[in-house]
Amino acid sequence: MHEPCIIHRDIKCSNIFINGNTREVKIGDFGLSAVIDNSLVAHTVLGTPAFMVPELYDEHYTEVVDIYAFGLCVLELVTMEIPYNECDTAVKIYKKMSTGEKPQATNKVKDPEVKRFIEKCLTKPRERPSASELLRDQFFDGLDDDNA
Repeated sequence: MHEPCIIHRDIKCSNIFINGNTREVKIGDFGLSAVIDNSLVAHTVLGTPAFMVPELYDEHYTEVVDIYAFGLCVLELVTMEIPYNECDTAVKIYKKMSTGEKPQATNKVKDPEVKRFIEKCLTKPRERPSASELLRDQFFDGLDDDNA
């Protein structure tokens, strides 16, 4: 998705579609997406608060905002909880995110490999992997068509 550089800006589980017959995964609802300009930085605050990243609120971000949101999707799939569901307002979510506090649901992830992968997605922007790098992560080893 990030080549050419398109930022989805609203990745969440309800925008990920899986065809159970073919095991094909697609991302939908590109209503908030944007092609990054030559500066490789976007400047609009958009998205679903529980899946937005701290730098998005600063209106200065790159495509790795989608990696952060993907990590939150994995967290939701593993815990069956919407990230930051302990917060009852978007302001409370922002306060936690802006101080680097992870959703409480991360404490419920028992598998160390899954937790490592989620935390890799939730790192600071400069440390966050690109989509290509993330696909090469050992987390995805063994998930080919024969083992899926």
